Amino acid sequence: MELLAIGNGFPGRWGYFPWAVSSSPEIASVDCIKSRSFIPFREPGVIFGGITCNLIAHEKGRTELYFGNKYNLSEDTYVERVDAIIE
Repeated sequence: MELLAIGNGFPGRWGYFPWAVSSSPEIASVDCIKSRSFIPFREPGVIFGGITCNLIAHEKGRTELYFGNKYNLSEDTYVERVDAIIE
């Protein structure tokens, strides 16, 4: 399941790089790869490219997903938290 689509285009990120992490990577992990989208006006763009992040389930259970800046120092500083239940 796609969680994030991050474009590398203008005007840049200004010190903020969107990201997601899982509190229990053994249950579900976040896998991010460089990519491009050929769909017009969708990130990551055709010209500059970017990154897409997907949630990969490994086993049944519950994990918490943290959304925020990739360069946060601890889980306490993430802006959004979402519970994910893997069935």
